[in-house]
Amino acid sequence: MTTDNIAYGSYNSICTSATLVTNTVADSSDAFTAWQSARVDNIASVKAIDYEVVVQIPVTTGTVANDKAMYVYLVPWMYDGSGWVCGGNFGTATEPTGSEAAASISEPNSMKLAAVMPIVVQSSNAEAFFSVAAVCGGICPDGWSLAIRNNCGINSVATAKVAYRAITYTNA
Repeated sequence: MTTDNIAYGSYNSICTSATLVTNTVADSSDAFTAWQSARVDNIASVKAIDYEVVVQIPVTTGTVANDKAMYVYLVPWMYDGSGWVCGGNFGTATEPTGSEAAASISEPNSMKLAAVMPIVVQSSNAEAFFSVAAVCGGICPDGWSLAIRNNCGINSVATAKVAYRAITYTNA
């Protein structure tokens, strides 16, 4: 008789704080200035059944305004045997790239809304935790990336954390 056990992978940062801060520093009107992460590849080696994702973005002092929130979107990717096919768009002429960079996001878009992080007071943290599979309807895609936009009226700071950990099963 064997037993299936859940296994949690290592904590992996998905952003360089300087890039996140540079690209989400201020809210804007449609199209929104945002940050996109690098793609996490789930078919090359890990083959996880899910990923847990944590986001923590501190904001500076200032006046909370606009939506009083930051938005985290998930972009699913599928590998077609020779390249990556993106399963969501920014609602603009620019597609997600699978590389960490600035992004321009419009509303509506076809990404999956993973979290809304409210900011109601200055000098606080925008925080979220979610499961990639849950956001994608119960199945973990071949790859995934994130896009985050700030619409709270206050700049973020350099200690931002966006990280993930793979979830797999072991059999013993």
